[in-house]
Amino acid sequence: MRSHLELASKKTPRRFLEWLELNLDRFSAWGIVLFLIAAEDVAPELRGQLVAENLTVDAVDLSHLAAVAGSPPKRAGRNPLAAEIASLKRQMAKLFPDYDCLS
Repeated sequence: MRSHLELASKKTPRRFLEWLELNLDRFSAWGIVLFLIAAEDVAPELRGQLVAENLTVDAVDLSHLAAVAGSPPKRAGRNPLAAEIASLKRQMAKLFPDYDCLS
């Protein structure tokens, strides 16, 4: 989990795009975890309905939070980002222990 350190190294445009593609799942998972934190701030009553494993990057939209909370998973089976999301939630829980969505 040192993606932020990679940003400091110089890269050609091609190498930078390769790096982004390589880390796309991690960045997508970060978006979902940050969405859960934001959702808990703006609508804590919906926290129980937002299951990280059911969220996709396309479903993350604070302006339609109730619809996201009430929608069934868009995919059959487990979200391929689930392991990355779980790992990030554990790390973020150490920094932000007051957020129930991270437990």
